[in-house]
Amino acid sequence: MRNAMDSSQDSHPEAQRSGNPLERLDFSPCRVFEQLPVDRKLHEGVPNQPRPVANSIYALVPIQPLEKPKTVCVSPSAFRQIGVMHGLDDYEKLDETFAKYISGSLRIPNSPEPAAHAYCGHQFGYFSGQLGDGAAVLLGEVNGIEVQLKGSGKTPFSRSADGRKVLRSTIREFLCSEHMHALGIPTTRAAAVSASFDDLVLRDINYDGNAKLEPTAVVVRLAESFIRFGSFEIFKPVDSITGRSGPSANNTELLRHLADFVIDNYYEAECAGSEDEETKYEMFFKAVVERTARVVAKWQTVGFCHGVLNTDNMSIVGDTIDYGPFGFMEAFERDFICNTSDTGGRYAYDAQPKIGLWNCTKLAEALAPILDPEKAVNVLRATYGQVFLEEYKRLMSMKLGLTESMEGDGELIEALLDTMETTAADFTNTFRALGLVEIDKDEPSWAAALDRIVESCLTPIEQAERIKVPVQAAVLEQLKQMNPQSLPMYGISEAALRKWDADYERKRQLEATPPEDKRKADVEKWTAWLSSYAARLAKEDRRKSDDERRRQMNSINPKVVLRNHLAQRVIEKAYEGDFAPVRELLGVLVNPFSDDISDELTKRAPPDATNLAVS
Repeated sequence: MRNAMDSSQDSHPEAQRSGNPLERLDFSPCRVFEQLPVDRKLHEGVPNQPRPVANSIYALVPIQPLEKPKTVCVSPSAFRQIGVMHGLDDYEKLDETFAKYISGSLRIPNSPEPAAHAYCGHQFGYFSGQLGDGAAVLLGEVNGIEVQLKGSGKTPFSRSADGRKVLRSTIREFLCSEHMHALGIPTTRAAAVSASFDDLVLRDINYDGNAKLEPTAVVVRLAESFIRFGSFEIFKPVDSITGRSGPSANNTELLRHLADFVIDNYYEAECAGSEDEETKYEMFFKAVVERTARVVAKWQTVGFCHGVLNTDNMSIVGDTIDYGPFGFMEAFERDFICNTSDTGGRYAYDAQPKIGLWNCTKLAEALAPILDPEKAVNVLRATYGQVFLEEYKRLMSMKLGLTESMEGDGELIEALLDTMETTAADFTNTFRALGLVEIDKDEPSWAAALDRIVESCLTPIEQAERIKVPVQAAVLEQLKQMNPQSLPMYGISEAALRKWDADYERKRQLEATPPEDKRKADVEKWTAWLSSYAARLAKEDRRKSDDERRRQMNSINPKVVLRNHLAQRVIEKAYEGDFAPVRELLGVLVNPFSDDISDELTKRAPPDATNLAVS
């Protein structure tokens, strides 16, 4: 392994002669480095040594180069955000120097010294103290956009980790970032992925003791800001439950400085006209709450489950950030859990709106020294739920082709979700199929939509396999009969047992149901709902033709989403050194509404891929 990169790489011969497109990046003074305190100590000559970073928002840290990096994939669209307009379309022309730049192995000319961000967080409901960028560094700012490398080695915030990311998780983050942008959802961007098959790290994929060496990777991430809710928690005093505190506990002056920085740079319009500081911070908090409610509503309408909505994974500017164990729902289920580590379902699909609100309450607590808690509570009560519901209903109405708000629309939407859940219909394919309903004819017709939707429903066995009843449920049921007082000792509630009982009974019924019986029942349920839907469409302004409505619906209902098995397929090829499938899938995901997408990419996971674990 080579030594960590230092500033001497500015004048590296490769950087001087390559004519690489990244050498034209116009780095401006980085606002977070210029206006916020940066820990510039190199910690006794070991700059990457994990340590508490007090009274600073960033800490300087050299990047650890990747050995023999290769360019895996590039997003020209993301690079255009930072002014790289040409030279990225032909992978044959992206030389070794380009791979070194995007991996951090070679410092991009005129970029400032990189630094890692200090933040804390509530993880699964409990305050964890200092977290920070344990595997990422900020390279600087171009065109008002922050440029970051993730997977670039140890930082002062790495704790016991190695600061590296493996290729599989990096490809997933890259693809999903660009896909979410194409879906119209606020998100950090991903400009490029590099990988090394020489720098290997040990990872236990399934947490079952079978660790193995994997190739490492770095992703270039872009964002208006990488500041999070957890950035404001570094000032937290000792937590009464965990006994942990932030590294800058009770530093109200720095808290105020950070809040002012965020307001001046990202919320100036929303806070304009504030009469005093208290009002300014109240307006700022309200704007953050509004952005958070809207982005969560957008997730819900595409079936996206983030998987780990800790406060350190909540963007202060309302972006989707930190793609880890995420998942796009296939067969609809309200309590869909994409993260196998989330055994309690804290971050399940239907819990996301509530968790978004909970995280906003933690931000309010962090701001308490400068924002009256009572005013913050009033903002939350008056803002979050209303904004979420308005955005959710607006988007769901558009997905259904409804341009006028009418009484009963909410019930129609809930009935749709109920029908999707009871029949185990595919979320994405169902909404896309609704564009096939026709009302221009003498009699409304939904036969094509019905066929497409029912085809997407799971079989009884497939549906039964999705119901996971703990193997110890029967033993615990016996324990309940014999000694119910002991259940809390095992962390088991009566409600959990009742759910397991209901799940077991439902699983047993499905396993005994013939496929043809379920299909017949599915047809009946969907015929009933589609009849109501067609009647509702008939009340719309009839000047819009079926074709016009279908075009509008297809512009918001994607034909394809990043299903886990699609990602896994290209990841397996990448591990063999073949990056072409990753690049091809990216091309599809950044045009998710196109009718030209192959139907093969819209199908639900095959039987051998239904239990892919992501954690």
